[in-house]
Amino acid sequence: MLWMPYESSALPTEMGEWLLANQIPLLFGSILKRRGVTTPAQLEQLFHGTLADVTPSTAFGPQIFRGVERLRKAFVNKEKVVIVGDYDADGTTAAAVIMTVLNQLKPHYGFEVDYLIPDRFTEGYGLNDNNLPRLLAMNPQLVITVDCGVSSDAQIQNLKQKGIDTIVTDHHEPKQFFPKHAHAVIHPMVTDYPDPNICGCTVAYQFMKALWECNGKQAPKWVEEDLLDLVAVGTVCDIMPLQGDNRILVRIGMEKIMEGKRLAFKLMKERLGWKQVNANTLGFSIGPRINAAGRMKEADPVVHLLLSNDAAYCASILDELETRNNERKAAQEHVVEIGLKQAQQSPYRHLLAIIDDSFHEGVVGIAASKIMDQYYRPTFCLAKQDGVVKGSARSIEGVHLFQLMEKHQHLLGNKWGGHAAAAGMTFEDESLVEPFFKALDEELATYPSDVWQRINRWDASFSLNEIADLNRFFEVLTKLEPFGQGFPEITWAIRGTLLPGRMLKEDQKIGKLKHHSIEIPFAMWSGANRAEFHQEQTYYGQFQYSDYWKSMQIVPRWVD
Repeated sequence: MLWMPYESSALPTEMGEWLLANQIPLLFGSILKRRGVTTPAQLEQLFHGTLADVTPSTAFGPQIFRGVERLRKAFVNKEKVVIVGDYDADGTTAAAVIMTVLNQLKPHYGFEVDYLIPDRFTEGYGLNDNNLPRLLAMNPQLVITVDCGVSSDAQIQNLKQKGIDTIVTDHHEPKQFFPKHAHAVIHPMVTDYPDPNICGCTVAYQFMKALWECNGKQAPKWVEEDLLDLVAVGTVCDIMPLQGDNRILVRIGMEKIMEGKRLAFKLMKERLGWKQVNANTLGFSIGPRINAAGRMKEADPVVHLLLSNDAAYCASILDELETRNNERKAAQEHVVEIGLKQAQQSPYRHLLAIIDDSFHEGVVGIAASKIMDQYYRPTFCLAKQDGVVKGSARSIEGVHLFQLMEKHQHLLGNKWGGHAAAAGMTFEDESLVEPFFKALDEELATYPSDVWQRINRWDASFSLNEIADLNRFFEVLTKLEPFGQGFPEITWAIRGTLLPGRMLKEDQKIGKLKHHSIEIPFAMWSGANRAEFHQEQTYYGQFQYSDYWKSMQIVPRWVD
């Protein structure tokens, strides 16, 4: 495994002065510069950002004013409003955001509100012809899409012909054009929204805030702050970059989850024993359980859970989600096992196309991520059933999936979509599968050779005794949460000697790392057979809080 340092350069003078004035070790300077934070204003927002720094909802421009006006008309006329969402964590949290607000306003105005989450297996993604009859049976007078709708103009036109208006709130890239027949399209790409890399849940959150902000008022605390637990989950689970607005919204959202105001997250915290909440908690603990609902069956129970204040009811749904998550793990392991075998015999040089009729379509996306991590190639994982091939793709840095697939959409048909890092697709004609992947492979062959080289890089190197104030160092490190997409965890190269500890498995060790007189907790969860006791070595990894040690520990990924 190749490990190299990032290239470093001199810090801007004003950046160095700000760090010194705020007692931030200069060691963090190049690390933050590499993550796009260089000016005093950016540093202030990073360390001290508040909701006042977040882009106002009115930045969505005329469309959000049209949306607010139409929704207020629905309130006054006591219409029935139906929310149509996606079945993943972003879509279900977005639906819960709007349902929370409208349920609160409903008694005052007397309108009706309900929601529809499409069934992944019988209806497919978003507002489409398969779920349109079910939607019409709910007798809506206004439809609001969340985390979907940008590619549903035909269905929106159908609704309009029946006298039903549609407000689209979405963040996905449109294939050709934004819906022409929607009453309003609230989307960061429609206007010059200054922070466009936001999730569907954030778009829904901004729409709800706009009910006040479009009238020059501040949204009440129960809207502006208390919904951010949902926004945080949607943002992290949809792999949005943790920069700008997203950082502030997720940081405050994590605090809300820890406060336990939403019963669903309070019960999760008690069951799973969280001592603190960070982006890993959202992405690897909350997210998989929420997503397991839509991956394995229908996702409606997730919205019920997020809205409910009935402890017994929430507990029963959490039991169901735990069961589905375990089923998801087993199905995922099956796909990965077969996928890794197929990858060894791939006919394509620059991508992997994993296809099998035994795959569960609800887990092919996460399986594609696992396989991609091992082979570092764009990976398409597809389930085949009755001549229909349906699946998901995950990509590497430097290969924009949406743009790549768009060039060859004549082989795809209409059932596909996504963004730079992930995509979904359905081949209704199985004979098009091989020509499609062959065309993509030929296209990828023109990419620069360095795209295919995975180099692991570390941010900074130091010995433990070089840190004058280790407590202040960890305090600053904690303030840099959340880490994730677009703001990755800091990888350190640390020289030290591993003291005798415990060997958990053949390649797992916990103990303490020592340099001179300083000792720090250590936990290596893979590759620890390379770590030798009583021998000074260089470890590459991250600092993470340990519930076991009740302090920060170094978690190496590799050792030389």
